[in-house]
Amino acid sequence: MKRNLNDKKFSERLIRMRSIPTGTPLHKSLIQATEEVTGSDDFMCRSRHRRLVHARQVLMCAARLSGCTFEACSLFAGLYDHTTSSFAWGKMKRHHKLKADAHAAYNRSKEILAQRELKFAEGIKEMAEAAKADLNVLEDQKPLVGEKKPENVRP
Repeated sequence: MKRNLNDKKFSERLIRMRSIPTGTPLHKSLIQATEEVTGSDDFMCRSRHRRLVHARQVLMCAARLSGCTFEACSLFAGLYDHTTSSFAWGKMKRHHKLKADAHAAYNRSKEILAQRELKFAEGIKEMAEAAKADLNVLEDQKPLVGEKKPENVRP
């Protein structure tokens, strides 16, 4: 069977698309921030209603502001073609409402990520303190009568 040049380009594109990390904290925070800013929570569908299109464009522009490629921005919005995010990026320069919403979603997503990092750091700190407390309890225990101390296994 003869392979077409387009097949190779298509397969390379699929490989690139699969390497883009969706479901990451950045992606989740951008979606949450877009939902908060636009008030739409169903913008991942294929509908072309104005408010849903606006919400998808806000998500793609906010993703672009965070440093993602156009291809990644499109995948974050559930689309497969980077031209949609490129169009949204160009439209953002002309429409003030889209620009304001995209910057608000981007800033809110940074706040969400900072809160998650803080919670994570607090959780690590609590785990370390609990482990120290457990070690202190073990050190404070006196050996039972007749129990031998374990020999040092280090050379």
